[in-house]
Amino acid sequence: MPVSLYKSRMTETSLDFGFYPGPLDLDAGEITIRSRPDREAIAADLRNEAGIEKDWIYAPAQRSRDFMTGAVHEKPYSARVFGLPKTHTITHRRGGTTRII
Repeated sequence: MPVSLYKSRMTETSLDFGFYPGPLDLDAGEITIRSRPDREAIAADLRNEAGIEKDWIYAPAQRSRDFMTGAVHEKPYSARVFGLPKTHTITHRRGGTTRII
């Protein structure tokens, strides 16, 4: 009986991403998107933050740190890029083979 030099294995990579307050669970081949179990709490916490008006999220004021003193100054304009909490997980599953010898 011949001996296989390869071993089959399944690799999986997941990361939390995106903000969408509703449930979203999708399967597309090797890729799945799942709502995080704490998605509703995350969305509720965000709705209670300052900068939310009529379901619109406005960027907070931009801050900068003075290199010499370490003091933080708030600018009179908003930050152009700001993050939102992650409410979903995307996973990529890929079958593969590993050479044993």
